[in-house]
Amino acid sequence: MIDIRPAQSSDRDAVLRFLRSRNKSDRPFDRLFDYRWHEAGWNFGYLIAQGGEVRGYIGHVYSRRSIRSHRYRFANQTSWSVDPEFRKYSLDLFHASLSEPDVVVTNFSANDLARPILEAYKFRRLDDGKCIVSPHHGYLGKIDLDAEVTIDRLDLLDQLGTEDRRIVEMHLPLGCLAYAPMTERGRALIIVLRRRYKGIPYADVLHCSAPVPDLLALGANLMVGHRVVALGLPPRFFAGHCLLAVSNRRATYYRSDSLQPIDIDALYSEFPLLYGAK
Repeated sequence: MIDIRPAQSSDRDAVLRFLRSRNKSDRPFDRLFDYRWHEAGWNFGYLIAQGGEVRGYIGHVYSRRSIRSHRYRFANQTSWSVDPEFRKYSLDLFHASLSEPDVVVTNFSANDLARPILEAYKFRRLDDGKCIVSPHHGYLGKIDLDAEVTIDRLDLLDQLGTEDRRIVEMHLPLGCLAYAPMTERGRALIIVLRRRYKGIPYADVLHCSAPVPDLLALGANLMVGHRVVALGLPPRFFAGHCLLAVSNRRATYYRSDSLQPIDIDALYSEFPLLYGAK
């Protein structure tokens, strides 16, 4: 008998066994069940099961975000995979993953097969690529040379709000880098994730409350301190300063009637959980 249902904590071992058998990478899929901002009562995505074995899975990384004084619940889809002999149930699995009311669903890793499905289900496209900015552009900027936040230097967050402190505390253990530079508008927060593209280290900007010039100025710190050769940011956030746009064949999408593309980021998503530099 085929069972399509939410994945619970009791399904952890079966889901991890399925994902590891389907992927050649060493991604830490266990983080999909262990992330610190997960709340009681939330599931871990949706699965296809037969006889106690998982035959298909689409993960959900849930979060709560405040946008313009309104509280939203997000679900970032990840790791959608189905055994070949069960592919006829793929759409049923996907439909089940959209069954929860009042959830903004995002998908940041849609391949060529997934794109038409997302668009048929009224997902809106965010970006088709990434803006790449060289850290050299930061040489003319001004930023604290010692603005990096570490576990031992949380005092830099004293001038920030509770939500900013929570962001740092949730993301530092995942290998993200946090910076709290002093800007003309006061203390800001920047979260970046170190990644590699064809062996080249770069940093994805997951969150930034600083003005663009201050973000650019961060580049030199990253290059010297963490050997990062470029900053990557979604074009919708950075179009006015995007010197080089790279298509990565992985369009990004979201599904919401009330939010605009500029409201969506990847801070609480599969990226810090699965894709950071080890």
